[in-house]
Amino acid sequence: MSDPYRPRYHFTPPRGWMNDPNGPIHWCGRYHLFYQHNPDQTVWGNLHWGHAVSDDLVRWQHMPVALGIPDDDLHRHGVWSGCCVADDDGSAAILYSTHDPSTVCLARSTDDDLRTWTRHADNPVILGLPEAARPSDIFRDPYCWRERGEWRMAIGAGSWDSNGAALLFRSHDLQKWEYLGRLGEGPEEGGETEWRGVWECPLFWKIDDTYVLIVSSLDIRSDPPRARVLAMTGSYDGIRFEPRVRERLDYGDAFYAPNVLHTENGRHIVWAWLRECRSEDVGEQLVWAGCLTLPRVLHLDRDGRVVMAAAPEVEQLRTFTQTWEPGVGELAAWLKARAGVSLEIELTWHGGRSGPRGLAVCAAEDGSEETRIVHDPDRGLLLIDRSDSRAGETPSVHSQTVSAPLATRADSPLELRIFLDQSVLEVFTGTTACLSTRIYPAHTSSIGLRLIGASEQVKAVSIHEMAAI
Repeated sequence: MSDPYRPRYHFTPPRGWMNDPNGPIHWCGRYHLFYQHNPDQTVWGNLHWGHAVSDDLVRWQHMPVALGIPDDDLHRHGVWSGCCVADDDGSAAILYSTHDPSTVCLARSTDDDLRTWTRHADNPVILGLPEAARPSDIFRDPYCWRERGEWRMAIGAGSWDSNGAALLFRSHDLQKWEYLGRLGEGPEEGGETEWRGVWECPLFWKIDDTYVLIVSSLDIRSDPPRARVLAMTGSYDGIRFEPRVRERLDYGDAFYAPNVLHTENGRHIVWAWLRECRSEDVGEQLVWAGCLTLPRVLHLDRDGRVVMAAAPEVEQLRTFTQTWEPGVGELAAWLKARAGVSLEIELTWHGGRSGPRGLAVCAAEDGSEETRIVHDPDRGLLLIDRSDSRAGETPSVHSQTVSAPLATRADSPLELRIFLDQSVLEVFTGTTACLSTRIYPAHTSSIGLRLIGASEQVKAVSIHEMAAI
């Protein structure tokens, strides 16, 4: 029996658990994607580096595990997150972290398929935090880049009793590293609570004349614990990054631990982990758990804010497209005839509006359950309302409404691009408002689409059926 919640066109592991994407790289003409993977269970732990390859960024072939867990004390908690880079000697190099003790380790591969990896004989290349980096207890998730003829590395750090930081190191050979200081850090105690938390999975690079720092912030002091991805843009003097703009990268509750691929033609392509929004008790009964977002192209708008859109390659997955415009039948009936749970939906509204507008997906015919994607202009919000996403009382499934700021002029049109894939929902607006979450309808028959707002305000709708990958 097929799993009604397993995505069809989002990447999932062949079986077992997955979390952070690691070290995407273009190597010998193919795209390689690694990820945190427990091949034996559908819960976190026993972490290996899973591996997949692609020719087009959207269709993936599973490969054997790239880095398993050696039988030594250093790796007793697994092989944690990190990056993959092409070194000057012709090898691909992975730098990853371990926990307890916290270290950074190195492995290299020279084969075209990146199947075989040899760990550095003198691992770890960094053993624990330098004294100058304290107070920090957390130390993990290296990310490397070339700068001024040498390697630079940002590592996530912080303490549950203080705030997060990205630590900066440099090296000439990826083996011997010198600590340079704090690349960036969270606000002081008593500052903005939205920005508190240990910083994990830092990413750092330059777009034109602006630097981008992205961190995954985990705060176990909040109730409930809070995990979110923060994006900052600003200046960098070779040691210190100074943010000018700070905001969330995605406002949903499933998006975490993104990683980035920098292509030869100058694109910056991001994937993130989409967590399961249901209890671990449910997850233990499954064959798989966790998936990745679609590949997203990241750029800056004219105000220096980070904007994301689905990569154009995703359009290759469209198998059948139908478009509604005024005069092509009544919209409600047209939507009802195009129900489904593996769709891309483009919905364009005219400028001028009165009240909320949007679309309900995964709607039951009897109205017992649906998920609502709504723009509320009075509150300046884009929302995914899951309060009726699952019929009946189901405490094991998240039902909170998630929202992103979306302030638009009354005369401005609104374009929503919605990717619905079984239990995955990704919503883009063409601005900084992105929302990603997971939904689990109780009934497989809940596949309907329902318009929210007046149909005369709708300019056009396109629905694309999507191929499985």
